[in-house]
Amino acid sequence: MKTVKTTNVINKLFVAFIAISVLLMSCDNDSNPNPEPEPEPREMTEGKYSGDLEVKQGDAVSYAQAETQLVIRKETNAMISIVMKQVRFSDKMPAMDITISGISIALLEAGMGLAGDSIVPFSNGRGVPQFTIGEISGLLTVNTALVTLKIGPYSILYVGILSEEAKKGTDYECPLTVKQTDATDYKQENIVITVDKLTDNTATITMHQVKFSPKMPMTLDKMIVVGVGMKSDANAITLTGDGIVPIAMNNFIPEYTITELTGTLTDETLNLSLKGGGNPLTYTGIVKK
Repeated sequence: MKTVKTTNVINKLFVAFIAISVLLMSCDNDSNPNPEPEPEPREMTEGKYSGDLEVKQGDAVSYAQAETQLVIRKETNAMISIVMKQVRFSDKMPAMDITISGISIALLEAGMGLAGDSIVPFSNGRGVPQFTIGEISGLLTVNTALVTLKIGPYSILYVGILSEEAKKGTDYECPLTVKQTDATDYKQENIVITVDKLTDNTATITMHQVKFSPKMPMTLDKMIVVGVGMKSDANAITLTGDGIVPIAMNNFIPEYTITELTGTLTDETLNLSLKGGGNPLTYTGIVKK
């Protein structure tokens, strides 16, 4: 069976930026009087996302806001706008709706790459140049939104999922076993793993309330693995992936880089094995009723 090779999300975003640069350069070329129409992105999703927003000044987190709403709106086949609902970037700032228009998009295997720079946002119908947005990047899928940007000295990260009223992925529930360095097994009961289809050949796997070792200082509320390869046959879906940096606690966590991911998915069961940060992990789950 042919294996689908999954690359790092950051590499995919870099490819997106290259594609966008080529698109913008071609738009400046007036030698073609009949330019081809813009391609229609396959995975363009308009909708509301709910997630966590984190603000950093330098290397330190200066402000965080949970349950932040992000609304994605399509402007053209090549651009979107993002509305950040009742957001603030510090305790002293009043909450407001901020609209960022003219964000470029490019179709990737795992979803839509985002890019933009020097965009003056709007609030209450007026431009707010003091909040000029720089260095926008990110990845938008049918189920998740990852956005990074800069406002002055502040670096902002947003990680969200499609709101509950939208279509959800499939939840599986079963014990999770992690092989430790001393060859013992660390087992967690009733772990829920959600599998969301991104495109015809990629998926996102979200592990809820997981630890890889009893020595870990905290349980991860969610660990999101974006861009898992997916191939269907008559009986099941095969999952593959290697070198994927997962997202947890609103950040990429390279110390838990996912390698050697393999699995099978049916309407009723999920069989999954992988290494997270070098620790072998196995999971056999059934659909959560």
